[in-house]
Amino acid sequence: AVLRALQNALPLGAEFSHLKRARRSSAGLQVLLGHDSEVPDAVRQLLATPVTAQLVSVPSIEPCTKEQQAAWKDVWPVGFRKQSW
Repeated sequence: AVLRALQNALPLGAEFSHLKRARRSSAGLQVLLGHDSEVPDAVRQLLATPVTAQLVSVPSIEPCTKEQQAAWKDVWPVGFRKQSW
């Protein structure tokens, strides 16, 4: 429910369409917000707990092979769509 509300309040652009919105880590749940390092007030209001922002590197393109997906998912979870050519 929170991720759905977040998507409505702060949709990700097309450049992030290959990435999963969130991942679990030892620090808790990490959520991809976009390019900015600031957490918008609308997002802070959605969440019941304090939020901190952290810049992270994510894959800039969609993986072309299952091997790329397997390697890149350690950086940030990515989706994979088999090419139809």
